[in-house]
Amino acid sequence: MTIQRPIILFPLIAVVAIFRSSHAAYCEDMQDWHGKKSELHNCAHVGEDPENRCHWFSVDNISARDACPRSCNEECGPAALAPTPHEVISCEDSVTWRAKSKPDHDCAEVAGHPEFRCAWENDDGVKASVACKASCDPDCGAISV
Repeated sequence: MTIQRPIILFPLIAVVAIFRSSHAAYCEDMQDWHGKKSELHNCAHVGEDPENRCHWFSVDNISARDACPRSCNEECGPAALAPTPHEVISCEDSVTWRAKSKPDHDCAEVAGHPEFRCAWENDDGVKASVACKASCDPDCGAISV
C-alpha cells in the first residue's frame, strides 16, 4: 500500500497573501505625517519632489523617508498625486497660511480674487492653490481659476 502525501498549497498561498498585504501596508504613506515647518508639507507634497524632500523630518523627528514610503521608496512605485479611494480631499482653507511677506494676506484675501491670488506663495513656497482649497479648488466649489 502506497501512502500518497497531499500537496500542501495552503501555507504557500497564505505566505504569498501575507507578503502582498504587508507590502501594501508598508507602501502606504502616513496620513497624519507632515514636515516640521508646515502642516501642508505632507507625504503628497513630499512626493512632488522626493529627491529634495524625502530627507525632511516631522516635529516628532520621523523622517519623510520612513513616513512616506509610497512617495519616497522606489519599490512602492511613484507617488500617486491623486488621492486613493480611502483618502479624503480636504476642502478647507488653511488658518495659518499667509502670503509671502504679507501677514494680512490669508486665504480669505485669496478668495476675493482667486483667479489671480491662488498663484501667490507663502515664505515656504506653498502656493495658495494648495493651502486655500475652499477658495481655489474647483472640486471644492471654488471659482475655476
